[in-house]
Amino acid sequence: QEPGKYLEITQFFGYTISTNVHQLRRQNSVYVTGGTYTQKGIKEGAGLLTSANTQYTTTINGEEKTITRTPVLILLSDGDPTFYSSEYIKLDNRTGDGNNTTSKTAYYTIRTADYYKKQITQHYYPDQDKASKLYTIGIGMDGTLSKTILNPNKQNVDACKNSGRGTTARELWDELNRTGTPYAFDYADGSYIGTMSTTELENIFNTIINDNSISTDTRPITLAESDARRVDLVDIDTSKAFSLKIGTRTYSSFAEAQTAGYVKGNSTSGYYVDFSGVERGTVIEISYNK
Repeated sequence: QEPGKYLEITQFFGYTISTNVHQLRRQNSVYVTGGTYTQKGIKEGAGLLTSANTQYTTTINGEEKTITRTPVLILLSDGDPTFYSSEYIKLDNRTGDGNNTTSKTAYYTIRTADYYKKQITQHYYPDQDKASKLYTIGIGMDGTLSKTILNPNKQNVDACKNSGRGTTARELWDELNRTGTPYAFDYADGSYIGTMSTTELENIFNTIINDNSISTDTRPITLAESDARRVDLVDIDTSKAFSLKIGTRTYSSFAEAQTAGYVKGNSTSGYYVDFSGVERGTVIEISYNK
């Protein structure tokens, strides 16, 4: 575009972003008109995941295996929702003036996020004890109401409860409490809210990616490890999922296996599984993340 000309991009939400390109170069700013319909973004994002193939085929140690994809939905916003639909599943009959966030706007946005996270889980993990992940990023957002919309955990919901009467945050508590289960919609697996630089935002995305990246490497316990009666947990990330199965007994966390005396060592010298006290011939399976 020539300096001084306007570039208009019409998005599928029906809003228009108008940017003076010459001014953009000088001020590094984007001027956006229209309200924020967060529910619509959640539904559209979830639709991409629920319409996708849930599995892919890869080769591990020369053997072809089919693996379930890891679904992750990230909600990125720079403001509270200003439109809502009480039909929080179908999103019929949009309401709101595009400028203000009410308790109902906040409440139905939370219900939509909770509902579609469950829909994604059902699509990828039917009849399994696993759940999809939903992260929220609120750029430049702050305050009890914003924090609760993007992360309705007990701490934030209680903060709404303790807000002064007549505030939107307290009215949101009233909306949640009417369900009889005000803490039931804790949908966020991670929430990042506040002022953030480009580098900080990049680090947030990298953290989310790393937390959900799965690289599978399956191998048998070697003869040397069997003779030594130990398996070194090379480069283990103790903050991630861990499982140790010895015979019919499964230790489903790193701490549990440590307490049982099977995981030994420390972060300096390294951790290892000690099975010197296990009867020979017992089947042992170790699963951990790097």
